[in-house]
Amino acid sequence: MILSDTPDPLNISPATPTQSWDASRALFPSESVQLQVNVDSTGTVGDKEYVFKNTTINANGQDALWVTKAGAPGSTSFTFEVVNSAQTPQRYSVEVKATWSTEVSSGGGGASVEELPGSAIGTAYTEIPVFLWYYESRLEFADGQTPIHFRATADANGATIPLNDYTIHGEPNWDIANQAGTANSISGTVKSDTAGKGKLKVYYNGNEIDESEDEIAFAKVDLAIASVGSAANLPDDKKPDGTPATPAHDMDPGGIVIANIEGSTATPMRTKLTLTAPSNNPGTDIKYILSKQNLDKAKIFGSATGTDEITLEKEYTAGEFGSSKTLYIESKPFEPTDPPSQTGTLKLEYQCQINGNTGKLEDVVKVTLLPVKVKVYRPQEVQKAVSWNIPREDRVIPQSEIDQRGVGIRVNGDGNDGGNENDLIELEFNIDIPDGMKLVVKRASNNVKVYGEKNATSAILTSGNESVVNQSMLPPRSYWIEATDRQALANITFAIRSSGGGNATDIAVIPFRTFTTVVTALSGETGFGGDPLTHGTYDISLDLYKKGYNIHYYAEKNEARCIAEMSDQGTKCKVIDAAVFGYSHGGGSTYRVAKEAPGGLNLKYTGYIDAVTNRWQFTYESEERRPPGSAYHFNYYQTNGVLNGEPSVPAADLEKDLTATTDHGTIHNDPSVIKDLTDSLETKIDP
Repeated sequence: MILSDTPDPLNISPATPTQSWDASRALFPSESVQLQVNVDSTGTVGDKEYVFKNTTINANGQDALWVTKAGAPGSTSFTFEVVNSAQTPQRYSVEVKATWSTEVSSGGGGASVEELPGSAIGTAYTEIPVFLWYYESRLEFADGQTPIHFRATADANGATIPLNDYTIHGEPNWDIANQAGTANSISGTVKSDTAGKGKLKVYYNGNEIDESEDEIAFAKVDLAIASVGSAANLPDDKKPDGTPATPAHDMDPGGIVIANIEGSTATPMRTKLTLTAPSNNPGTDIKYILSKQNLDKAKIFGSATGTDEITLEKEYTAGEFGSSKTLYIESKPFEPTDPPSQTGTLKLEYQCQINGNTGKLEDVVKVTLLPVKVKVYRPQEVQKAVSWNIPREDRVIPQSEIDQRGVGIRVNGDGNDGGNENDLIELEFNIDIPDGMKLVVKRASNNVKVYGEKNATSAILTSGNESVVNQSMLPPRSYWIEATDRQALANITFAIRSSGGGNATDIAVIPFRTFTTVVTALSGETGFGGDPLTHGTYDISLDLYKKGYNIHYYAEKNEARCIAEMSDQGTKCKVIDAAVFGYSHGGGSTYRVAKEAPGGLNLKYTGYIDAVTNRWQFTYESEERRPPGSAYHFNYYQTNGVLNGEPSVPAADLEKDLTATTDHGTIHNDPSVIKDLTDSLETKIDP
């Protein structure tokens, strides 16, 4: 570009033989200036007339930048131009030397030539501008998409320099997009898919003319979370081209962590986290910091099942971090008063020192902690027996018991009895199913079935190994579990699966075990208006029921029903071992049940509390006969009054006369009776 302040021509003549010009300011790269030199042909100095004789050109300075645009040695008119092509600062001159001559008279009558020298000198200076660099950030992700925005402004001592022909360069693996230069400014973006650092440089005409004082850097840091459990990691919230990803990704909906069932002693399910960063991330004093936000129930571990909890905020040095880490997140149990879920974020932050300043990059994933709410209820009482009137919440099986030995379930060998069904287990289930997920029910054996109603209707899983729960059967609701055959253990598992398909992830596993034992208890005489629920045998039965025993309680007048049920237990429900005990006439019925209804059962335990034979309502004779086939017999009695028991024949294994402290109306509620019968029964037969 030719400067607008082109100098006036240098005109030399014999009268003014010397002229010079110095540029008013330095020429910056791409700038040029032209100089016109004119030499007069003739001129008078004093009384002498001079005539042009010759001209020569002399250019000096590095690379002799002055170029002759017009004129040649011997000419009287010249045009010169000097251009700064990004040379280093220098002084450049061009000189036109002229000679005029004249003849003068001499004393000898001859002539001599007198020459007059002249000179026109033009001087220019080249300069390189100083660039000031501005960045929106000096550290960004090495993902090939996230740019560092820059602007380089030329300081040219107040001069205006168009930078159209200037370009910005950097490291070989940097993608630099230069925007069109404007007066004294050039801007653009830098991207890289490789971790590293370096400086930006200004080039003109193939020459580097400036370099940024500070470095810029690109680094990689990634925090990934599985969709749930140990499933595949969710993709990042950005596509490789930098555009937003469509769900599901790590911020929508994010990873799911299933909280343990309230009261469970099992190891909670953990969701996998993957932390990665290359070993060549730039900078010094590198740190990786993992933190959580709005996740007070979240706990981080270094292994899938271990106790190696990591307290957040956790800081790793570059050496401690290496290139990757696999961690696991679990949720503390939710209390009944807690909200239905908890949503927050995990953040992995990369910190380093660059140019003496702290640079930071962070990757964030969304996390939702979801509690699974499960209540499993003990079996209902059989329709043939006394209605226990047990409050619903008292029938809930403690989760610790389920974890330890599974849910006891009766084999439904006597068919489905409509509204009187007593063999199915009620399982109350609730979870806030995440968007894009379906609820799946799985079973470990085809001998276990799942229904939506307590009368074994609205089948959910009766064939195959798993089934997607349809919309009308989604929680919160109760499901009903049926066992159709005896087996050691069979699990019912609830899982979630993406609506798009793929493997299901287990969120709750409820182990079931079929009862192999049964306990039957009989009250005392109720034919005269007595209430079987006031008898000590009821207290014992209720205690055993809450401990997980498969127990039935009958009024002694329903002895026939008791015998039928016990027969079914052995022949249809596939129970192996049995215990029977009773009070007063119920003690007499204990003998008759043991004699008439073993149904192939092993009679592990029998018990009498002041037993009276039960041939009919007005029988008063003591029941002294030890129940046939009883492996262990308990007999506590008293002898006050008309109604009383007596020692068993053959002798009982545990026998005591309580005549001194009780009578027939009080012995069944005596604390020592209740305790001793319960303790002895529990040692002989398992739940």
